[in-house]
Amino acid sequence: MEKILHTLSSTLHILAAVTWIGSMIYSEFAVKPALNNLGDMKAHGVNGIAMKKFSNLT
Repeated sequence: MEKILHTLSSTLHILAAVTWIGSMIYSEFAVKPALNNLGDMKAHGVNGIAMKKFSNLT
């Protein structure tokens, strides 16, 4: 039973890390270039709204 829980925990941890890294790559290479056309103030506002959906710290 302990081995199953360890495997399950490790799998969930790896999936969470892959999801987090993937979202950071998406943010850097898709969202950031798209926001460059809006200008600094609008881009900062849109980015702030989007980041609140993904993080409890911002």
